[in-house]
Amino acid sequence: MAPVNGLTGQDLVQSPSVLRGMSPSGTMIGLPAALERDEEAQLVREALFFVATTDAQRALTAAACANSGSESSSEGDYIFTSEELLRQMRRQTALDEVKAANARKHGKQVVEPPLHIPEEMCDMEFRLAHARGRAAYNKLFLHNQRIIYYEVNKMWPNWSRATVMEKADFLQEGAQGLLRAIRLFDARRGVRLSTYASWHVRAFVLRALRDKSHIVRLPQLLQQDMSQIKRARYRYAVDNQGHLPSDDALAHMLQWPTGRVQAARKGLASAEATSLDADFTAPMLGGSTAAPSPLLNSVASSKHGGAAAENVVYAAQLRHTLSDAMKERDPRRSQITRLKFGLEDGVEWSYAQIAQRFNVSLPRLTQHNAVPVRRS
Repeated sequence: MAPVNGLTGQDLVQSPSVLRGMSPSGTMIGLPAALERDEEAQLVREALFFVATTDAQRALTAAACANSGSESSSEGDYIFTSEELLRQMRRQTALDEVKAANARKHGKQVVEPPLHIPEEMCDMEFRLAHARGRAAYNKLFLHNQRIIYYEVNKMWPNWSRATVMEKADFLQEGAQGLLRAIRLFDARRGVRLSTYASWHVRAFVLRALRDKSHIVRLPQLLQQDMSQIKRARYRYAVDNQGHLPSDDALAHMLQWPTGRVQAARKGLASAEATSLDADFTAPMLGGSTAAPSPLLNSVASSKHGGAAAENVVYAAQLRHTLSDAMKERDPRRSQITRLKFGLEDGVEWSYAQIAQRFNVSLPRLTQHNAVPVRRS
């Protein structure tokens, strides 16, 4: 048997971080080599004690929060002794054994958990086993971290053009899969941790791609149906000279109920979202187009009906007609007219305010504009 390397203090303090092995350009740097089989099995056995301790801490914290009626407490708010944690760990082990017995009774294949909790364990032994388990947990993550980069690069085709923040998001999802694989791995299955963890990392990254690549969040089962609908629609179009299939034709091809096809096609339609901040060019009369403006300005409000929309169109046409009519007048007189009737800023100015703005007397203002002044 190959010698098992010991754990160091750096393994204890070096928490799992997927960004530690990534350069600013997104390449892998400074990652250690893979572990030997015997060393990996020993580290897995020690890491399971740390995982069981963490689960016991969470269970006791949840029970304490339920008894006190508090919902915002965290794990750091409660401190439990080693005896309480060991008691909870043994209780959880007994529950797992009952579940395994029920599974065997129904003919299911069950693998016994490799974790063994001693009957008697002092506080010093508990702390030492917990520290070694944490160090083993961290070391297993560090030496298998390259699996995350391999799976993410393989499943995301636009990886080379992605930003560093996008890469970090998907690497974090892959790290969650690797940590879950460490928690569930059993060396007695006869496979290496890297082989077992690849499936979990791939599953977490695929779930992130399905959930975060669309603006609208859709259920995973619906997204899988949408993917099959796309492939079936493409096959039908190729076989039928480009004609798109109906719902009944898709249901016949996929051996699905028609309602399932309709739900998937409805999901496809809702997944194609458009940002309201995108530029939109509205057509105008005479074949011309207006200046680009955000699409939000063209969306009708749900609080206003057709009459309000007609009033907006009438007001726009009126302003356009008045603007053409006043082009033949003197610019100064046109501005005075716009201020008087509220065409400049939506507020109707009085003659006194207009005379003060243009620094002219009131009789001269009315004389030049040929507009009678109403005396109150």
